[in-house]
Amino acid sequence: MHRRYGYQEIMTPMIMNRKLWEQSGHWAHYAENMYFTKIDDEDYAVKPMNCPGGMLVYKTHQHSYRDLPLRLGELGPRASS
Repeated sequence: MHRRYGYQEIMTPMIMNRKLWEQSGHWAHYAENMYFTKIDDEDYAVKPMNCPGGMLVYKTHQHSYRDLPLRLGELGPRASS
């Protein structure tokens, strides 16, 4: 369905820095249900949702209003068989 409607599949990291979660506003709402770890004395969390990673992808290029809507989709990891 994604391909049919012109969506590009993206894949973002499963663990992201706490600063990103705070910047996106997710930290205040979801922190109590997130899994955390420390890497080099910084807090990281396993993502419970994909939108902050999508923001990182969006910010990699400058966009014109003519580019909108961007059709990006992230389904998350697939189980290997």
